[in-house]
Amino acid sequence: MSSAARLSLPSLGLCALLASATLTAAAAPAVQTTLSLRANAYHDNQRFDSSGQPFVMHDLAAHESTLDTPAGFYASEQSAEASGTVTATSISLYSRSYTWARSSAPLYSAFADSAARASVTTPFLITGGGTAGTKGTLVAHLQVDGKVEVGQPLYDPVTSADAHGKAEMYFWATGLNATGCTTYADAGCWTINRDFSGDHVNTNNPNHTWELRIPFTFGTWSQFSLQMWATSLSRVTANGTGGWIEHYAMTDYAHTLKWDGIVSVLGANGQAVTGWSVESAPGVDLLASAVPEPGTWMLWGGGLLAGAWMRRRSASITRRDPQPSATRGA
Repeated sequence: MSSAARLSLPSLGLCALLASATLTAAAAPAVQTTLSLRANAYHDNQRFDSSGQPFVMHDLAAHESTLDTPAGFYASEQSAEASGTVTATSISLYSRSYTWARSSAPLYSAFADSAARASVTTPFLITGGGTAGTKGTLVAHLQVDGKVEVGQPLYDPVTSADAHGKAEMYFWATGLNATGCTTYADAGCWTINRDFSGDHVNTNNPNHTWELRIPFTFGTWSQFSLQMWATSLSRVTANGTGGWIEHYAMTDYAHTLKWDGIVSVLGANGQAVTGWSVESAPGVDLLASAVPEPGTWMLWGGGLLAGAWMRRRSASITRRDPQPSATRGA
């Protein structure tokens, strides 16, 4: 089987996003968000795109099953899901792919993948603390926490049975100083590509509080941007012996990438200044530390429910064949 065209990670026009763009409007500019979701399970290909809204939340799922033929030669199941929430100060993404197949005839495959991509651009205005029109630096914290998982691989050189997958997360923010990602410079990342040859990992340990140094102009509207990508891919090929092969991949950042308050404001000389105040879009508090958001917990709960569904499905598979060729981890 082959999947329809999937959302690939973009060439990441990070440089195209200005670290801080000067805005001249007297009133607060609007918060701008984007959210793109893809879920592909063989013929079932789902897609969602949103842009320009100050807040957006959505979840997507695709599923397809191939039932046993009358002769019982083969069966397969593939599921994919992607979820996302974007606010003025946070991004939450979840991506999971699951595949299952068996065959007592020639090789038979199942394939699923999902992807979520989001961005937000938030305006801010610093007054006081420096002369209007001079440059400054806003020092802020960004919380990142999540996990990337891929099921155990399988490869039989005799029968060509196979199970492999990939899960990855990337994020970027204005003023972020990050190193260690081989694919994209100045980004946070965690990728696991797991197959019979072993684990191929690319990460700079993104799960911690990052410092952002965001350039701005005193007395003029400026902005910062956050971006995040989460993808997963899973594929199995049954070996013609009638045994079950099951696999999954998951990128779970459904409760993270959160603005965690302003640490300090620096003047043009790089020294901390006092007497400043910050303004943003209506309802946006950039001084507040990160707290769990209702929408985030709804997504997390959705992920748990989806996981429970997968476990129930796994149990039914196990009952049908008490000795599968490979089982899902965790």
